[in-house]
Amino acid sequence: MSSEAKAMRAVGHWICALTLLVSPLAGVAQEEAARQAEKEQRAALAESFAQLVFGFCSTLVSQPGTPQLDRVSSGVTVRGPFPLSEAGPLSGPLADRLRARPDAMVYAATTPAVAVGRFQIAYALADGSACVALAQDMPDVVSKISARIVSDTQYELQSEGAERFVYVGKGESGERSITISVPSTFRESGIDDVEVRRNAR
Repeated sequence: MSSEAKAMRAVGHWICALTLLVSPLAGVAQEEAARQAEKEQRAALAESFAQLVFGFCSTLVSQPGTPQLDRVSSGVTVRGPFPLSEAGPLSGPLADRLRARPDAMVYAATTPAVAVGRFQIAYALADGSACVALAQDMPDVVSKISARIVSDTQYELQSEGAERFVYVGKGESGERSITISVPSTFRESGIDDVEVRRNAR
């Protein structure tokens, strides 16, 4: 074998060895990038749901009288009012949660953060008396809302049951103006909701 052939063969072995070394590293880098992308998406979805609960629901419900939409968080898109019956398959469960008739007028709110096959949306009665934020197949975003309420001294635990925890929130002047109800456990699949209701004054 000529010296040139030997040199070429050595280079080939070196390239082979380098490829075997680099391939696992490239795979690890891709997995890390995928994990980071998923983490960022989860954070965006959690922030989005927080906007629906606090920037939309709590904002409308905590106002006395007819709510002013200009106080809603800038990251939230609101449409309506329209009859609750026009909420499609959700209208029945929403009527139960909002304690409203099918002809009650509601606002719907969404944010730009969405995930394929999953959704977040909130519905509020136009009079501001109640609001429900829904998240499908996103137990972590609902659990983060629960953790945020628990850690906020503005809210006090009023009652706890097998299915829900109920908290009372204080208004600007210190009165107990709203009630927030969250699930006690979170579903891996299906729809979870956070309910916000105006307390009688």
